[in-house]
Amino acid sequence: YEIAIAPTLRQVDELQARDRDWSTANSAIFGNPRLGESSKPFLPGAEREATQVCRLLGCGHLFLGDAVTVNAFERYVPTAHLVHYAGHAEFNPVHPAASALFLTDHAKERTHYSQQEISSLMVRHAWLVVLSACRSATKVGVHYEGSRSLAETFSEGGVRFVVGSLTDVNDTTADLIFTSFYDEVQKGVSPVQALRRAQLTMIAKGEPPDAWAEYVILETVNV
Repeated sequence: YEIAIAPTLRQVDELQARDRDWSTANSAIFGNPRLGESSKPFLPGAEREATQVCRLLGCGHLFLGDAVTVNAFERYVPTAHLVHYAGHAEFNPVHPAASALFLTDHAKERTHYSQQEISSLMVRHAWLVVLSACRSATKVGVHYEGSRSLAETFSEGGVRFVVGSLTDVNDTTADLIFTSFYDEVQKGVSPVQALRRAQLTMIAKGEPPDAWAEYVILETVNV
């Protein structure tokens, strides 16, 4: 089923006033950040996924491994029209605001890029953000004040479409579903329909539910 998330009135004003470039050319793609001594495992599938997505879109900016830095994220995400992140995320059910994406920060020797930092990025140009990362669309509860997922953080910032995962991401198959997803997007299909078609394609190929069922898409619509 397709579910549309209605924004606040402030967001409606911003979205109506903002011209969108629906291009996929100005894309920022991030895959498999190196996390040093972190307990998070290496993600070869995420690196393969990011490379394939970049090849498919003809993206201008691809960052892999050690290049997936805080500096690169903060420099290119605010101006990109499409952002794809394939890596680790952490959902904190006790302190949702502490949920984070994982990036490489050589200067500060940290890896968490918090929800609060994402909120301050001022992502003004992106129409699509894909977070191919574990539990990037998970939140504590619908009515819990102040609780929001990492995906919702981008959505509330004005990004029209945000894809995230409700559970853990299968690193060995994520590239398959997103190759299918972007094939559809490149044809001019709405990302909402593109994700649905990609999931149906995975089902038709006999892929198990953990290869496709975890993904959801948030759409911020004009009302």
